[in-house]
Amino acid sequence: MNCMKKIGFVLVTFFLASSAAIAQDVVSDTIAKTYGDYWVDADEGNSKVLNKSRFGDNWFFGVHVGTNYNWGSYQTHSSFWKKIRPTFALSLGKWFSPYVGGRLVGSYLSNRGVQEKHNNQKWGAISGNGDLLFSFTNLFNGYKESRPFNLVGVLGLGVERTFSFKDLGVRNDPRTKDWFLSGRVGLMGIFRLGESWDFTAEATSTWLDDGYDAVKTHNRYDGHINLMLGFVHRFRNHDGSHQFTYALRDWGKIDILNSEINRLRQKAADDRAYAAAHPNINVVNTQQVNTLISFADDSAEIDQLQEVNVYTAAEAMKRLPKADLYITVLGKSTKNADLFMQRAQSIREVLMREYNIPAGRIYVEKDPALVESLDKTVDCVIMYINE
Repeated sequence: MNCMKKIGFVLVTFFLASSAAIAQDVVSDTIAKTYGDYWVDADEGNSKVLNKSRFGDNWFFGVHVGTNYNWGSYQTHSSFWKKIRPTFALSLGKWFSPYVGGRLVGSYLSNRGVQEKHNNQKWGAISGNGDLLFSFTNLFNGYKESRPFNLVGVLGLGVERTFSFKDLGVRNDPRTKDWFLSGRVGLMGIFRLGESWDFTAEATSTWLDDGYDAVKTHNRYDGHINLMLGFVHRFRNHDGSHQFTYALRDWGKIDILNSEINRLRQKAADDRAYAAAHPNINVVNTQQVNTLISFADDSAEIDQLQEVNVYTAAEAMKRLPKADLYITVLGKSTKNADLFMQRAQSIREVLMREYNIPAGRIYVEKDPALVESLDKTVDCVIMYINE
């Protein structure tokens, strides 16, 4: 297998593994109730529900420095301290979930080894690695937003390029410039410094083919051990956070919903009182279902926590075959007509696509007063959009 085929194999293998990791970024749709200030999932032992993240969330960038210890051929003929050399690295990565992440690492390594005549030799190398990261702390103890320390496993594949051998005996040897496949494994400790910064300490061991040090022996592998310290910056997410966060109840929106429920209850009580005072009025039994759906600021995307309200409206429409559904704004009038129409269209598309509600039974009305004036003897479902 030539060098380019080997490199291609490494990249394909890493991205297949990364795809499996990305698949773990799943937040359950079964949100049954709340615990304290958090939403919890009944299907997951009432565990707290993570806010849904986007592709641009939970990225990080790191700068790392440390030491490199080469364990190639003839190492017993050189002292331990002479083989300690500096290493520098940059990393860019993303956490796909609180448990699994990935990163790309570019490194410069200064190496020292021993050649056939037992003389010391120096050479340089550059490497590129794709690492999968596994948070053992979160896997076994559950995710906590402000945990001060996390222990992470590192499993990587990559390539290294050697160059600039200093020993005259091997300088002109064609093996002194070559590409090598590499595999590595290690552990990393992540110490939380603040909202967006971490300090990392990691130890990794890398395996390469014999000849990495330009010396062919009976050894099957050459390699090196790296001890690295670094600072990692976690970029800002779309919601302003720098990490995964749990879904909090928005008490302001719930208060608005409670106010609307109380208003409807009072209206129903007034209607009953009026009917009792006017016994000659024919009473017509009708059903009008009201529900409220909230959106994030300046967004027309239906949040996962609000999907239950769309489901409630769809079920009411199926239960009331003669009812129409009205989408309107909660309040006296809409403040942003364009944003309201985008949000209403998002709701309308979900009702038609996922619940098979006919388009002819769904109406969008910017003026809530017109919806309030509907014939009270006709079944209907009203969805209010909170601004």
